[in-house]
Amino acid sequence: MEAEYVASRQLLGLSWRLIVAITMACYLIGVVIFSYPMQLGPPEVAFVTRLVLLAVMIPATLLNVLFVLWRPLRRWSDAIWILTMLVNIGGMMFLRILFARNGLDAWSLSQLLTLLFALSIVQMSTPRMLVATLMGISLGTAIEFWAFGFNIRSLLDTSTVSLTACVGVWLMFEFDKLLRVNWYRERYLDQLASTDTLTGLGNRRYFDAMLRQTIRAAARERRNLALMLIDVDHFKSYNDHYGHPAGDQCLERLGRHLGSVMRRPHDFAARLGGEEFGVVWFDPRPEDAADLAEQVLRGVAALGIAAAPGRGTVVTASGGLVQVLAPHPEEATEGIAIELMRRADAALYEAKRSGRNQLFNGGALGAVAEAQPR
Repeated sequence: MEAEYVASRQLLGLSWRLIVAITMACYLIGVVIFSYPMQLGPPEVAFVTRLVLLAVMIPATLLNVLFVLWRPLRRWSDAIWILTMLVNIGGMMFLRILFARNGLDAWSLSQLLTLLFALSIVQMSTPRMLVATLMGISLGTAIEFWAFGFNIRSLLDTSTVSLTACVGVWLMFEFDKLLRVNWYRERYLDQLASTDTLTGLGNRRYFDAMLRQTIRAAARERRNLALMLIDVDHFKSYNDHYGHPAGDQCLERLGRHLGSVMRRPHDFAARLGGEEFGVVWFDPRPEDAADLAEQVLRGVAALGIAAAPGRGTVVTASGGLVQVLAPHPEEATEGIAIELMRRADAALYEAKRSGRNQLFNGGALGAVAEAQPR
C-alpha cells in the first residue's frame, strides 16, 4: 500500500509542478512584455534584464514542463526542478545587483521568497524539499552579502526571507503528513466497505465492481472470462447441528481455500452472501475452465470438514459455471454481467438439483450450452 501512496504522491507532485512552472513562466514573460512601455533605467540595463529573462530564467522554468510531460524524463524531474530554481535564484540576484548598482530598486528579496516557496510546494519528498530550500537560502544569502556587504539591513532581509521560507517548508511537511493520513484512512475505509470480514474475501459490492471491470478488460483485449457460483451443500443442516460459530469457521476455511487457489493477478473470489461464493477466471482456455472449476470444488471436499449427520462424510459444494468468449468491445458490460450471473445461477440450481457436490457447466454466452452435470 505504501508503494501506491508514493505513486499517487508523485502524480500529485508532478501536477503541482506543472502548474507552478507554467505560472512562473507566464509571470516572467509578462515582466518582459510589460517592461517595454515602462522605464527600466538605462537602455543597457533594460537590455541585460530582458536578455537574462529570455535566455536564462524563462527557458530554465519551461524546462520543468518538458521533464513533467515527457514520461522518460520524469525520474529526473526533482533534480531538474532544484537545478532550475537555483539558476532562477542566481538570475534574480544578478538582476537585483544590476539594478542596485544603477541606482534602481525594482528587484527585491520578495522575488527570492517566491522562488523558495516554489521549491517547497511542488510535493517533493521532505528530505529533498528541505535540502533544496536550504540550498536556495544559502545561495541567495551568499550573493546578497557578497554584493551588498554584511550590514544590518541585509541581515534583517535575508533572515526574514529565510525564516519565512523555513516556515513554508514546515507547513508543507505538515500538509504531507495530513495527505498521508487521509490517503490511508480512505483506503482503509474502502477496504472495509469491500471486504467480507469473516472470510477475508471481497464482498458482493467488491464482486459486482470487479466483475464489470474484468468484463471490460476482457472485451478490450479480446480475452475469455469464466464465472462460477458456488454454494455450500446442506449448510443449514451444518449450522443447525454444529451451531453458528462452527458454521462461521467452516465459511472462514472455505474463504481461505478460495483465496489460495485464485493466484493469477486478474482472477478473484468473493463471498456473495450466506454460504454462496463467486469466482472469476480471466482468460482461461474454454477447455480448461471446467477443470479449474472442478479443482476448486475438489479442494472444498479436501478440507475434510465433517458434514452434518446424514449429509455425507465431509462438507462439499456445488457450482454453476458459465463462460463468455472474447466479448466484443461494443457489447454492453452491464448486459454481459447480468446474463453471466443469470446463467451461472441457473447452472448452480441445476447442479444442486442433480444431487449436490456437482459442477454444472452452463456453456458459453452466445453458444449452445453443453450443460452436463459431472
